[in-house]
Amino acid sequence: MAGLGAAAEGVEKGDALLEKLAEKGEDTLKQSKIKNEELKRTIRESFRGDKDEKALEDAIGKMDAGQLQALKERIEKLEKQAVQTLEETEAFMKDAVNDAAAENENAEETPAEDKSEDGAEK
Repeated sequence: MAGLGAAAEGVEKGDALLEKLAEKGEDTLKQSKIKNEELKRTIRESFRGDKDEKALEDAIGKMDAGQLQALKERIEKLEKQAVQTLEETEAFMKDAVNDAAAENENAEETPAEDKSEDGAEK
């Protein structure tokens, strides 16, 4: 009976961990959406709301070398941040899954105390 209790506890801990992971994933998704919206707004503001591709090309075409370099650096910085966020999220998820698997495995392997039917230890 104790083995079943330990297994049930392992399952409960695994469920709690998965719920926590889901919450973290939702938070990460929300943050990504916010950052994406901020980037879109920044781009729109920098081009005064021009959505036309031609207007964007014209605006870039009018930039001097320094402005183009600053734009390239900003894009590279944002790409690095996006990659870093993705890598951190993947690492967190991988660690959490491994931790959950280890906890579940440990719960299943935990030896139950042998007791006789009257409750006394054997």
